[in-house]
Amino acid sequence: MIKPDPRIFRLLFERFAIAPEEAVYIDDNPRNAAAATALGMHGIHFTDPPALRREVVALGLLGT
Repeated sequence: MIKPDPRIFRLLFERFAIAPEEAVYIDDNPRNAAAATALGMHGIHFTDPPALRREVVALGLLGT
């Protein structure tokens, strides 16, 4: 299995008891980030550090 195959994400959820809605997935490949989002994760397409920081702050995971 390789990304963005949904099976790889489902295996991650199962193996590590991760609830998709509580997970954040960051990838520089937009297809992989979109696949994560489609499965209920917070998929973030990494483009540059300032944009990533904005996304993480918006999720409430990092102070401004």
